[in-house]
Amino acid sequence: MDAYFSRVMGMGRYPDKTIKEVFCSNRPYFDQILYKNVRFRHEYAREFREWIEQLPVKEPAFLEMERIKVSIELLGDKKVRELFSKLVEVINFENPNLKLNKDLDYTVTLPQNFTVDIPSRQQQQINNFWKRLAIPEINESES
Repeated sequence: MDAYFSRVMGMGRYPDKTIKEVFCSNRPYFDQILYKNVRFRHEYAREFREWIEQLPVKEPAFLEMERIKVSIELLGDKKVRELFSKLVEVINFENPNLKLNKDLDYTVTLPQNFTVDIPSRQQQQINNFWKRLAIPEINESES
């Protein structure tokens, strides 16, 4: 996926930015282009299929974790920590009687590494965070 995200958009609002720059700076716009632009979606789907073919394991749980890892690599550890910290703030605001540690490390909450005891509602919010952060999964037939 590195080669794909290194490409220049060549269209839309940010024609001179790389796909990675758009993904990292304006995720809603990236998702919008991905789902509304047929050519962009087909290119992404092709790259996504090729990326999956290279993975050693193709089970859904493993693929989800790999999609999250790619997103973390694209965004960078610092940005992911900032986003996760904001999530913890929101969770603590919504659940004042069951606050999470504000210094909770995101790595212990990753789907395959969940090693902390967190109430189910908060755990669901964290799981949703990871699902939204992961690179999109596109299932299309051959283009």
